[in-house]
Amino acid sequence: MPGRDGKVVGATVGEQAGQAFRNLATILASEGASLANIVHWRIAVADGHSFDEGVAAFQQVWNRADPPPAITVHVVAGLGPGFLVEIDAVAVV
Repeated sequence: MPGRDGKVVGATVGEQAGQAFRNLATILASEGASLANIVHWRIAVADGHSFDEGVAAFQQVWNRADPPPAITVHVVAGLGPGFLVEIDAVAVV
């Protein structure tokens, strides 16, 4: 996931997923919302990389008391150079 300078942040799925979750939390907070407003996550992981680290990163940011969202995970042939994971979400605000 890119940081503010547009460069990939992290060399592992966990690091990149963690950055993506932080990015989404920042965007939602700017609109008075939080990750709890997300009703569907779409996650793409580059082939050959385990998403276990991504799941661990998700568990660190998700409040288990919130309603569980739908999650779709795709294994893809590849993403941009250096990218191991791509995450987008649908939020209801």
